[in-house]
Amino acid sequence: MSEKWLKEFFTEDDPIGRVIRLNSDRNYIVKGVFKNLPRNSHFDFQLLVNANDDPEFREDDFRSLDMYTYVLLDEKTDPMAFERKLVQFKNNYLEPYKDLLDMRVQPMLDIHLRSHNEFEAANTSSRTLLLIVLGIAVLILVIAGINYMNLAVAQSLMRSKEVGLRKVVGATRQKIIFQFIGESVLITLIALFTGIMLMELILPAFKTFTQTDFNPNYLQELWKLMGLVVIIGIISGSYPAFYVSTFQPAKVLKGRTISGNGGGLLKKALVVFQFAISVVLLIGTGIIYQQFNFIKNKDLGFRRDVMLNVYLWNDSTGAYSGQFRDELKNIPGIESVCQSDHVPGNEPWFDHFWPEGFDSHMPLRTLNVSPEYIPTLDLKLLAGRNFSEENSLDTAACILNEAAVKHFGWELNDAIGKTIKYNFSNRWEEIIAAKVIGVVKDYHFQSLHQKIEPVVITMHKKYYPILTMQMNRNNAKQTVETIEAKYAKLGYPFPFDYEYLDKGVEEMYMIDYKLGKILIWFSLLSVLIACLGLMGLSSFAVEKKTREIGVRKVFGASVKEIMAFIVKEFSVLVLIAAFIAIPVGWYAMNQYLDQFAYRDQMSWWVFLLSAIVAFIVAMLTVGFQTYKYAMKNPAEALKWE
Repeated sequence: MSEKWLKEFFTEDDPIGRVIRLNSDRNYIVKGVFKNLPRNSHFDFQLLVNANDDPEFREDDFRSLDMYTYVLLDEKTDPMAFERKLVQFKNNYLEPYKDLLDMRVQPMLDIHLRSHNEFEAANTSSRTLLLIVLGIAVLILVIAGINYMNLAVAQSLMRSKEVGLRKVVGATRQKIIFQFIGESVLITLIALFTGIMLMELILPAFKTFTQTDFNPNYLQELWKLMGLVVIIGIISGSYPAFYVSTFQPAKVLKGRTISGNGGGLLKKALVVFQFAISVVLLIGTGIIYQQFNFIKNKDLGFRRDVMLNVYLWNDSTGAYSGQFRDELKNIPGIESVCQSDHVPGNEPWFDHFWPEGFDSHMPLRTLNVSPEYIPTLDLKLLAGRNFSEENSLDTAACILNEAAVKHFGWELNDAIGKTIKYNFSNRWEEIIAAKVIGVVKDYHFQSLHQKIEPVVITMHKKYYPILTMQMNRNNAKQTVETIEAKYAKLGYPFPFDYEYLDKGVEEMYMIDYKLGKILIWFSLLSVLIACLGLMGLSSFAVEKKTREIGVRKVFGASVKEIMAFIVKEFSVLVLIAAFIAIPVGWYAMNQYLDQFAYRDQMSWWVFLLSAIVAFIVAMLTVGFQTYKYAMKNPAEALKWE
């Protein structure tokens, strides 16, 4: 056992030789204690037991997918060469499945981020999602760097005399450049420590959102963080430093007159780049929201409203499941109850079937259900009939979905009565031919990312670890409390484990949901930062035109006309950004929606609304800055030079 369990269950220093009882029916002698597993391991267990003690475990059952095989290779061994040798192993030991199964090796370090295998022995994450978040974070950092450039250049008007005076007393251009880059690095360093404090404040919410126990070690990563500070500080401070270092002392000391024409095209390009990113993120937020709306409102082909699943995973004989089902039928708030080994939201298992008219067997998804399953989930029978407890032959019968009928090349009306060979006894030697007694309309037992696969529904086993019930909406909470009370009296030696069916379905889209949430916050942040940069640039532009604004007011220009004169220049930049962002956003979101086998069409209004939102926010930002200068007394403006 682990150190954690040692401290939890034994107060003595030496637990060796003590007995621990599992599942109320097996005694184990403690033979050793292992060090707690690291947090970044995909292994997550507290106890190791001998598999040979399990009566269902067979070392030679290569058809079983319940076990995971870990192989430690010699350092000189080529993993791909080892994988090729598995073909010979498969030919020798996997008859008659050798043509249906593929054996591959997988590096353990690839499991967490790169594995898309079903039934993986670990909670995996999405490398694509990680790269998307990283990419957006880098873009936000780039926007912030651009903003610093624009704000620093705008502020340079206020520091022109300082630069001029330093040059007069002997400061070289290199020293002035070094000073301003140093200030940029210092500001970035302050931002780093501010960011760390903010990170610690939002860390609890971040852990809840990501469902991880993430605790950053800042000291361990300090050299990387400091390197990032230096790089960002130098890059974002270089342009302002080189720009300010060009000031001529004779001019700035006479009255702060700065040409300001240098780098004008670059500043405009940076504004376009900032708002293009913001519009793309707004488009992404809108399209993901639209797809979620599509998922929420799409008819998945089964009832999921006020449906509750209760799990009895360790009930291998089905005794507790059957007893509990009978108890649940007597609860007034429950309208119907069914039993199964899989429900929508959980991936059904694969098994091997030999349909009539085919020369060999094929792997197909399958689930084992009680006769109440189809009416409780409100699945639609297109042909044939449902299972019946009164018909003993139904334990060797099956029901198909539409996808299976199409997969076999059968016609719907001709499918009833055809046979599918299957080892209903779980022994290959005892394969029998099962009659097809019904066909159900396709329903989305998987997420909308996947096309509906062929599925074979049977009722030959008594292993029903999931009880699904349709409850009355009006008293659902009270009904769950009654179910829990009945469960406590059942005598089942495991905690009450339940979940609403709708929640299980929603969890299939958890990564998409998190991506949408991330995009919302990043979109708001990018627009805010872009507006700060635009505020700096507009302040710089308006201050250069202070004398021109004064002249225009003297000759009768109104505040509205002056504002329109200034805002016009920036509105063109934002419109250019929108025209660039729309095709980029369309391409990016088309790539995202291609992950769904069933997707909504991208609406044109999402693109238009994203551009309008960015435009309005930008114009309000520029308008606010312009209004302050437009309201000034012309006499003050004409004295500016």
